Amino acid sequence: MKTQLDLENKEFDEHERRFIADIKKYGWYGHHIFESEDWPKFSFTSGFWLRYGFPEIVVFSMEFETAQLILGGVKDQLEDGVRFQLGVPVQNVLVNDVVFLPVDKKFYEDLGWTRWFYLGDDFECVQLVWPTQKTIFPWSNNAPREYLNAQPDLTGGDWLGRLQ
Repeated sequence: MKTQLDLENKEFDEHERRFIADIKKYGWYGHHIFESEDWPKFSFTSGFWLRYGFPEIVVFSMEFETAQLILGGVKDQLEDGVRFQLGVPVQNVLVNDVVFLPVDKKFYEDLGWTRWFYLGDDFECVQLVWPTQKTIFPWSNNAPREYLNAQPDLTGGDWLGRLQ
């Protein structure tokens, strides 16, 4: 897979240079996007797929500092050799279990920097889905509406791989 790191003699602007430098230094980069008409605020990674062979991650409705810490914690576990299964509850990411679900490529358009880095959509991405404090996931029948609005379904179809 080719990335921006493979392009020789390409002139990068200041933001691109900083992004590339951080990818080279830390192996990944965390992006944080403010709420819009279409989406609640969200955070996502660049570099996990290249460096660790694990999909890039998108997570919704977390404070940006919290999201950065959580994504950094996932990175630390990946460096330690942990491999997270998709579609099943996963421990040791948050206090309660989370679930990683594949993101449908039709939602990649909002992952601008990651798409730029990979020269297109040739990477995998998962959504980190977190439960309520009562461990209710969005696909549960009793999930509160405000919680459903906080985590849009990026699987491309009614919470693919849902658990109950």
